[in-house]
Amino acid sequence: MDLSNSLKIFLMNFFNEPEQIDWNNMGINMISAWDSLRHIELLMALESEFSIKVTSTEVDQTKTFKGILNLLLNKNNVKSNNSSMN
Repeated sequence: MDLSNSLKIFLMNFFNEPEQIDWNNMGINMISAWDSLRHIELLMALESEFSIKVTSTEVDQTKTFKGILNLLLNKNNVKSNNSSMN
């Protein structure tokens, strides 16, 4: 399963939303369950689920599905590059 689908399934379960949601165009405050408080919980859950650390400068990137996906892709590329150097 690719990262995009994994993230969609994760968000669907996290927010308890149906599959029919178009996550590609979703972001904070676009569904009732995704408010600013829940966003903080989302960041902690993302860190745990995807084994990443979201820095304070990266938080703004996580306000949309596409932003979260790009952040995960970038962090996975960094991990892959660091692993191949060892």
